[in-house]
Amino acid sequence: MKRSETIIIESVLYQDLFGTNPSLAKEYGTTEITIQFPKKKKELVDFMSYDARKDIFRCYEIKVSMNDFRSKAAKSWYGNYNYLLLLISFAFSRFRSTPASC
Repeated sequence: MKRSETIIIESVLYQDLFGTNPSLAKEYGTTEITIQFPKKKKELVDFMSYDARKDIFRCYEIKVSMNDFRSKAAKSWYGNYNYLLLLISFAFSRFRSTPASC
């Protein structure tokens, strides 16, 4: 089951792609894409978009908690561009708890 934060991030990604008129979309995208290459395990990409005009794939890994970030689930980097999306509160709490000497 998805956390509410994940659903919010996905809706923001959809809004960015489709705007108010889906027929004028810059790119097309969807959630939870399964990718498998020969002789490799299946991996799940949280969100993937495709720009047909430029032939560019973008993959987004969404992490909303430290447990999610540290999970054994693969972080899939198969796009021409790859992004790690974190909640601001999660990112800031992580950096604040890191000693300055690191």
